[in-house]
Amino acid sequence: MSLVKPFYTAVYGKLSKVDIDQEVKKRSIIAAADLVSVSNSVLSPEEIAKVIQVLTERLKQDLTREAALKAITYIVQNETSSSYQTSKTE
Repeated sequence: MSLVKPFYTAVYGKLSKVDIDQEVKKRSIIAAADLVSVSNSVLSPEEIAKVIQVLTERLKQDLTREAALKAITYIVQNETSSSYQTSKTE
């Protein structure tokens, strides 16, 4: 049994909340980026899109902008390196 789905549920639950402690918001943003980066082959496109949508909303807020930008950058860098590794092995 995959542990990714329960982790996704927990992380997304914190990520999507608006009325939580600022530090919890920032940590949930980073956790979501880690989860999407590592488990993108297990998560559905809809689940990934939901995370990206929340991260986009967090970019609009001053207090979470830096963490959201780091998270999106991390996801993109990981996807780029994964694509590069795959093309090297083909």
